[in-house]
Amino acid sequence: MFELESASVFVSVVVLICYAIGRWLISERKKCFNAFEGTGVPTPPLRSLINGNTDEFLKPSQIESLGRWLKEYGDVFGFYLGDVPFVVVKDPEMISEIFAKEFNNFNSRGHLLRIHELEPILERNFVLTGGRQWKTTRTCMQQFFTPAKLKVKALRCFPGIMSGFMYSLALNLYHWPRVFKMLHKLFGYFFTNPLVEMTKYAAEIIKFRHQNPQVDVPDMAQLLLDDALGKSNSETKKNEVPQTNAVPLSQEKLYELSTNCMDVFLGGYDTTRLALTYWFYLMGKHPDIQERMRNEVLEAFKKECGSKLEKIALLAKYIKLTFDCDYRYGKYLIKKGTSVMVPTYQLHHDPLYWTDPEKFDPDRFGPENKHLIKPGVYQPFGLGIRVCIGQRLALLEMASVTSQVLRRFRITHGPSQKPDLELITYAFLLAPKDEVWVQLHKLEGVK
Repeated sequence: MFELESASVFVSVVVLICYAIGRWLISERKKCFNAFEGTGVPTPPLRSLINGNTDEFLKPSQIESLGRWLKEYGDVFGFYLGDVPFVVVKDPEMISEIFAKEFNNFNSRGHLLRIHELEPILERNFVLTGGRQWKTTRTCMQQFFTPAKLKVKALRCFPGIMSGFMYSLALNLYHWPRVFKMLHKLFGYFFTNPLVEMTKYAAEIIKFRHQNPQVDVPDMAQLLLDDALGKSNSETKKNEVPQTNAVPLSQEKLYELSTNCMDVFLGGYDTTRLALTYWFYLMGKHPDIQERMRNEVLEAFKKECGSKLEKIALLAKYIKLTFDCDYRYGKYLIKKGTSVMVPTYQLHHDPLYWTDPEKFDPDRFGPENKHLIKPGVYQPFGLGIRVCIGQRLALLEMASVTSQVLRRFRITHGPSQKPDLELITYAFLLAPKDEVWVQLHKLEGVK
C-alpha cells in the first residue's frame, strides 16, 4: 500500500513538473509573437505557436493569401512567417520611403532565408548579407555589371547562359521539385540541400581555375575570378600561357566568389527563363503586337547593324528588407528586426494604379506614358539601392533572344497550348502551371 502511494505521488510530481515546464515553454514562445503589439499594424489571427501564419500564407498560394489579407486589413498589415515578423506594405509612398529615402536604416536582407546560419560556405552570400559586408560585396559586383563590361565580357558567356536555358526547357527541370519532394519523403536525409552542394561545386571549379590559369573558359566563374585577382585579357600576352597563379586565393575569398557565382546563376536563371516563356506565349496570342515589334526590330537592325539593342523602344516595353531600428510612418510603428515584404503582384495588377491591368498593353510603358506610372508601383527588379544587380544583364539577354527570334520566325501557339495560362507560385516566382507550347514558322527570305 505504501509503495502504491509513493508511486502515485511520484507520478503526480512528474506530471506537475511537466505541466509547469510546458506552461513556461508556451509562455516563452508567445513572447516571440509580440512584435506588432502597440504598433498600429493590423494582423490576421495567429494560427500556430510553432509556425505562426505560415500554413495560411502558403495555402492555397502566396498570391491569393496576400490578396485576401490586403482586402481585409488594408495596404499595411503584419503576419508571422514561422516566428519571423513581416510587415506587408502596398502603399507606394511608404514603399519609396523605406526602400529609397530611408535605406541606410533598412539595408539588411531580412530573415526569410536562414540557410547561411547552418552552412559556413554561404556566410558571405551576396543576397543574404547586409550592412558593411553587403556594401563591400555590392561595390565589387557592380564593376562587372556596368554597361561597358556587359557588352564586352557578359556576352562572352552568353552562349553558356542560353544553352542552360534551352537545356532546362528540354528536361522540364522546373517541375523537378515535385520529384525531389517525393524522393525526400522516401529517402529522407539522403537528399541534401542542393544550394549548398552547388555552391561547393562552384568553389571547386574556382579553385581549379585559380590553380590552372592556362584554363581560360569564358564563363561567369572565370570573369569573377579574373576580377578578384585583378587580371584582364590585356595584361597577358597571347603567346604567354601562365602555368601558376602568383596571386594567392584565401579560403574566405573562395567562399565569397563561389556564393556570388551561385547568386548570379540562380538569380538570373529561372527569372529570365520565365520572362522569355511569358514573352513567347504573349507573342503567339497577340500576332498584331508581334508584327509591330518585328518591324521595329528590323528597322533598328538596319540603322544600328544590331549593335545597340537598347535603342529598340518597343522591345523594352515587353520585356525584402529588415529594419535596423524602430521606424514610424504615419500611424504605423515598425519595430527593429521586423522584415518588410512588398506584394509586387498585387501592385502590378491594381486597377487603382493601372488602366485595365489584366490587358496586355505594351504602350503603357512607352515614353509617352511613363509619367502616368506612380513611383514605387512598378518594380520588376525591385526598388532603391538594393535593386537587382543583374537588371542590365537580364534585359540584355532577353533583348538578344527576342530580337533574334523575331528577325527569323513568326510565333504561333501550338495545338496543345491552352488559351489562358494557369499560374502557380514556386520559390516566390510566378510560373505557368503547365508547359507553354509555341510553334516557330521561318520567315520568307531568311537563310
